[in-house]
Amino acid sequence: MSSSPPGWPRISVVVPSYNQGGFLREALASIFRQGYPDLEVVVMDGGSTDDSVAVIRSFAKRLTYWQSRKDGGQSAAINAGMEHCTGQLVAWLNSDDYYWRDALWTVGRAYAAHPGFGLYLGNGLRYDQAAGRYAPFSRRHVVLNREALRHGLDYLLQPACFFLREAWREAGGLHEDLHFCMDWDVLLRIAGRHPAVLINEFLAVSREYQATKTSTGAMRRAEEIGRVIREHTQAEVTPGSLYFLLETLLGVTAGQGLDGLRSHLWAGMVALQGEFARRFGAADSFPAVGDPQDRTYLPLPATAADDHAAPLVHPPDDFEQLPSVSIVTPSFNQAEFLGQTLDSILAQNYPRLETIVLDAGSTDGSVDVLRRYADRLSYWVSEPDRGPAQAINKGFQRASGEILAWVNSDDLLTPGAVWEAARLFAEDPDLDLVYGNALYIDERNDLVLADHGSYRTGLYYGDFQPTERIPRYWNYVHAVPQPTVFFRRRLLEACGHLDESYQFIFDFELFFRFAQKARIRKLERTQAFYRIHTRSKTSDWNRFLVELYRFSRPRWPALRSRHFLPYVRDYVGCYMKRRWGNCRRDWRFWARAGIAALAATTRLGNPETFFLPPRPKKATGGAPFLPEEGHGLATAGPVVRACSSRPAYRSLFLSYLLPYHPGHFGGEIRDFYLLRHLLSVSRVEFFALYPSPPEGRADLLGPYLEAAHLPAAPTEVPPLPSRVGRGLSRLRRGAASGPKSAFHQEAAVRLPEIEARWRAPLQAVLAERPPDFLFVSPQTNPVALRLGSRGPGPRLILASYDVETVRMRRLADTAKGWPQRRAARREAERARRFEEINLACYDGLIAVSDLDKEIFVREFGFPPERVLVVPNGIDPSYFAFTPRRPDQRQAVLFVGSLGYAPNRQAALRLRERILPRVWQQRPGTNLWIVGPGADGALTAHHDGSRTFVTGRVEDVRPYLAAAALLCVPLLAGSGTKYKVLEAMAAGLPVVGSPLAAEGLDVIEGQHLLVGDSDAQLADAILRVLAEPDLGGRLAAQGRSLVENRYTWDIALAGLSDWLAMLAQLPRRNNLDRNRGEAVAPVRKAG
Repeated sequence: MSSSPPGWPRISVVVPSYNQGGFLREALASIFRQGYPDLEVVVMDGGSTDDSVAVIRSFAKRLTYWQSRKDGGQSAAINAGMEHCTGQLVAWLNSDDYYWRDALWTVGRAYAAHPGFGLYLGNGLRYDQAAGRYAPFSRRHVVLNREALRHGLDYLLQPACFFLREAWREAGGLHEDLHFCMDWDVLLRIAGRHPAVLINEFLAVSREYQATKTSTGAMRRAEEIGRVIREHTQAEVTPGSLYFLLETLLGVTAGQGLDGLRSHLWAGMVALQGEFARRFGAADSFPAVGDPQDRTYLPLPATAADDHAAPLVHPPDDFEQLPSVSIVTPSFNQAEFLGQTLDSILAQNYPRLETIVLDAGSTDGSVDVLRRYADRLSYWVSEPDRGPAQAINKGFQRASGEILAWVNSDDLLTPGAVWEAARLFAEDPDLDLVYGNALYIDERNDLVLADHGSYRTGLYYGDFQPTERIPRYWNYVHAVPQPTVFFRRRLLEACGHLDESYQFIFDFELFFRFAQKARIRKLERTQAFYRIHTRSKTSDWNRFLVELYRFSRPRWPALRSRHFLPYVRDYVGCYMKRRWGNCRRDWRFWARAGIAALAATTRLGNPETFFLPPRPKKATGGAPFLPEEGHGLATAGPVVRACSSRPAYRSLFLSYLLPYHPGHFGGEIRDFYLLRHLLSVSRVEFFALYPSPPEGRADLLGPYLEAAHLPAAPTEVPPLPSRVGRGLSRLRRGAASGPKSAFHQEAAVRLPEIEARWRAPLQAVLAERPPDFLFVSPQTNPVALRLGSRGPGPRLILASYDVETVRMRRLADTAKGWPQRRAARREAERARRFEEINLACYDGLIAVSDLDKEIFVREFGFPPERVLVVPNGIDPSYFAFTPRRPDQRQAVLFVGSLGYAPNRQAALRLRERILPRVWQQRPGTNLWIVGPGADGALTAHHDGSRTFVTGRVEDVRPYLAAAALLCVPLLAGSGTKYKVLEAMAAGLPVVGSPLAAEGLDVIEGQHLLVGDSDAQLADAILRVLAEPDLGGRLAAQGRSLVENRYTWDIALAGLSDWLAMLAQLPRRNNLDRNRGEAVAPVRKAG
């Protein structure tokens, strides 16, 4: 056995088989025709009685080992075969599957780029044996989401999985008592200990036919899947295991006359798909978001292995058989990317390649780039033109190649792309056009997720639509990745050149003409990288829509045709959903729909130019792609993370709790979304002081953290809301911090806990893995006072919920009785002292509102340039707009954490002082008080008929949907109020005190009704109950305000730039001066 070439791993493949002689030859041939230089193949046959042994003997000289005798089953055979393997990477290939094209070379390159990872996972194809058709296993990018895998989502294709041999041995191989999902089980065990490399390429083919083990396993397979999931989750049932069970029952009841039962089974599967979408970002079980410890292999020209050592294709012996190829590159002010694009073309090393560059008179240094490449280009020029379509046409007129293509100056070809396309043309003289797949990348050459309407993906999967469907651009995803398209000159001559009247969709329009005449073949390979960035033409989708309508409308059915009216309805319905899908169906909505329908019918005007919003909106259907806002972000339910394999920063995040979703109180919600966004630009290590009570909620952020330091014993310290509630109860009774305490109760009580739980491990992390930033949340967290001298260490950032001094001052002002008021004022003085000393420790501060920022700057002298305002936000997709019905229950709703004194005070005010005034005129009105932490004074009001005190609820949205209005009669507290924003997002009219609106950019009477006194608030409630139009107007304008001002994407948009600015600023000059002043009180308080 020869040693591996430098940088390339030895790959060992085990092939288990039993009576699969009809398929075994193809499986073995697919391995050896790879031509991989360092390969071991082991065949473990279970004593077949067909011609399998004869097939094996025909390959015997190339096999490392083979046997044919009875064994303990497939898992035992694979384990035994692995004992004969010495490769760095191992895999098994079932004898009815086979490898695709240059799969082993691709895996070898991924290992060379990212050596030593535990798993190397790719995509694959399904082959329908009966129909003779291939279909992709997944049309998305490859991810490894361990949580989804544990809960039973089947999104990895076994023959496309390769294992580090050391990781395989460490895991103990397959569990031999498993017969159906042993691959799933071993993947979970290895993925739990090792990161993975994700390969967005088709590596293997899974053959599907009636006699496969998977298709015949039925209930035995479902039972085994359930058992494995229970072992890995300790849950009796998960959405994934239930889905498999329902799917199995649907199969076994087919043709049994049980249509009613089958419809219920199907409905259950649809409901579970909704749960998959909520938890993992996709309804079809393929998660949109992976785990941050994994890496994505991208075959970029700069990082590709030596192509001479690892040929990407097997070219013919006679190069004269290959067609000549001309590639045209149009460019304008793309110097940043132009050199990479040219490298990707020239690195093809194709012997008959012509490279032409048409620059439009760039002023950014592009000409200097072209001069550096001049001796390797066939032709280049820099002169003004009328747009990219004209430039490409000029290039085609100059080109001499038989095969033509164009690659924009910000896109890239993958290694071997020209060879692959040319080989297909050489094999089939009648072939007119070849296209493939692409990957989306950003400015940094990192994978980025793009919006394909119903899902988000990093894989631009190529798919030509039927020509009759192409004009209906609004209800499908146009998925022909332009830089992957190669076509014969004769096709261009037959169909005509690009239409230069289009500035954005000239490729779409040309491909439509091509599709009507061409003989087309899909190349199932990643052929190009399609770059999405802020200066790309795709950044303004509205301009695409204008041109798409112009292209489409002349191709609609004739006005008198029976197909015309359905066409118009389909268009207008999609148009309105895209533009105003979340808006109330009032007269304005229907007026806009009528105008669009009239324009579409009469062809008077282009509806895509009507009512354009102030900034581009995401298309929900028909858009070929639209990048997520931010840099390489994707959502999975509420989770967002960076696809970048090179995060800009490393951060520590210290808070009382690891935030779960949905949050139970405002601080947890705020921490969740701040941390979620931070994960898009930084690796994050998290410290929690107290255990998080999951209570059925999902830990959506934990899997993305670099590490999470959580309390070892969940029962040691009560959850935060209870502890805060007790501290505030003591404050109300005048029994707060004693006279010797330097700081107020909320800070003082945590100093000894921080000393005991955090100080040692935190100092160790700071010494061993110093971060760029150390985030502390919330404003009562005194950990900065225990850090000691930081020297040149991380910049400290305080993520505040409130201005603590203002919050405590207002509590004091509303305290009842002289002893309580005096104690509360003393507590407020201590809070100010704490806040003054604590703020001096920080290099940056995140405030909730402009008002809070003003207080931090004015009262505490915090430098304004170091304060970032991140208003509380809302996920509008989570809080869907629900119009109030005329017969809506007359229910007044209050929502909040009732262990928080201002909320408790407001709830009591509402029940005891405001609602009695309402009941005088509307005795049928109900009051619902929803939230955790209600004490005896509140629960005593629960009567089950008029007043309902629910305690903690799993989901607040049904209460928001059922109520007539939300009332927030706050007398104390600071910051901005989540309950108000959530209600507005959900379409619930809001009535509140001035404090309820504080910090929010709201207009009284337009977005909500404000009342100061009990009588004014009661009158406002009565107005909303009596005037449905008023409530509807408040709801619609409130939702609009949330969408345009208070989504988390908008709220956090400035975080990345602010961090970059903060990293350049010097550390606070007054830190060391105040350190000595802070130490003495800290010791006294501790």
